[in-house]
Amino acid sequence: TGRLTQTFYSGDFVRATSITDMRMRQGVAAGGQVFYNGYVPYPGRTYRFVNASYVVYPFGFGLSYDTWRYRKGSCRCCKVNGCEVSFRVSSAGTGTAAAISFLLFLRPPSTSVAGAPLKELKAFTRVQGPSNEVSLSVAPQAFQLADGSGAFHREMGEWTLEIGEPAELAYTVVVGSNAWSCQ
Repeated sequence: TGRLTQTFYSGDFVRATSITDMRMRQGVAAGGQVFYNGYVPYPGRTYRFVNASYVVYPFGFGLSYDTWRYRKGSCRCCKVNGCEVSFRVSSAGTGTAAAISFLLFLRPPSTSVAGAPLKELKAFTRVQGPSNEVSLSVAPQAFQLADGSGAFHREMGEWTLEIGEPAELAYTVVVGSNAWSCQ
């Protein structure tokens, strides 16, 4: 099994961007939104900011010689320790299962500040064998976003923890000023 370390874009991405424009965020420019070719908004760059319609193979996408089954486990969160999620994975194939990598992405609330990343890789691990209990942790600082001046602040609301690319499992984390919950 293997995972991509970069994002592969479609031909439309090349037509929508300039090779000299290295901005990360979608449609963000000094003085307003920039349009290339007269009609296409800037699509953003990297898995964190790019409009998904421009992606052929996303960062973290992978193939396996085996089929894997995922089963949700526990999710515990608090504002002091962050979150820990666990899940069970088992090989659906016969014989010896190869190692498999797990990526944990964090999606901020849909009501986040303008220019917030669409998702960010926050944890990963690799396990060997046909069946395993997997645990991944996310620090409380991961639930912060930068404001317009670059200062980080905890963002209240519903965050999503996703396991895999594409997501095989998802957990909802509600970040409040005093209490956090996870489902």
